[in-house]
Amino acid sequence: MEGLLSLPIPLLFVVTMSACLAVGVGKKEVSKNYSDTQGGFFCFNALYGLVCAFTLWTLAGFSVQASCFTLLLGAVFGVVTLCSTLFNLRALTLGSWAYTTVIGSVSTLIPTLSGAIFWDERIGGFQIVGIVLMAVSIALSVKRDENDKKGGWQWLLFAVLSGVCTGLIGVLQKVHQTSAHKGEVIAFLLVAFAILCCSSLLATLFWKWQNKGEKVFSLVENGRNWKLKFSVLAVLAGVCVALNNVINLHLSGVVDSAVFFPIVNGGNLLLTILLATVLYKEKMTKIQYVGLLCGILAVICLCMK
Repeated sequence: MEGLLSLPIPLLFVVTMSACLAVGVGKKEVSKNYSDTQGGFFCFNALYGLVCAFTLWTLAGFSVQASCFTLLLGAVFGVVTLCSTLFNLRALTLGSWAYTTVIGSVSTLIPTLSGAIFWDERIGGFQIVGIVLMAVSIALSVKRDENDKKGGWQWLLFAVLSGVCTGLIGVLQKVHQTSAHKGEVIAFLLVAFAILCCSSLLATLFWKWQNKGEKVFSLVENGRNWKLKFSVLAVLAGVCVALNNVINLHLSGVVDSAVFFPIVNGGNLLLTILLATVLYKEKMTKIQYVGLLCGILAVICLCMK
């Protein structure tokens, strides 16, 4: 793990954002081709949480030591991560991937402002301009074509809840990495994803008991090898989430919140919109393209001192 985290900071940003984008593709595929029920989401969470926990344990050399602080904070992190994933998957079944990510990107403001309030991190002039531009980008990107049938109040609620939980994840990362136990990164994440896995597995079993006769994988037709494909998506998601969290925890401790969180969340927003347009043919209006340009300028400003 030391070798991975010793890479230059710009390269670490590239790796973590690529991993995050890969997880987004996996979630979109699950919500589009395999299930639109909570049971299916719980099952996906349980499998990718197991893979993520095993990946983290492997990175730790199968030996982990943790303080009570790390165990408790990791447990909270796991619950918040579970809620964020479930809200996000539900939103993806009700609206487009691009729009869901745009609404969820309000999470950028939560850890950024918390850094200025609780950790006395200075927000410079360029960062202020960047935050304003990111807000403009989000506002413009939300504008939709009148013919767009996707979305609605239910979708908006789940997208916002996902964004709030994602913002809280960033705050919890910062809390741990500014504490005396910041060296217990793997233990912190291992506890979080072990809880995610176990709680999701129990929730899947409870959902099946409560919804007898309803298919967990409601969107699956009689196709071949769908179980293998679903498992591959979960495994890839688990590995990418492990890398994403290890790198993000490290970066959150060495990079100011006003720079780190907007770059990660804002960059993911822009990449998601582009990929959703190319891969899933999700069309954008002229106003959205202007918002996309504002988002790019926002990232540039947030990177400057």
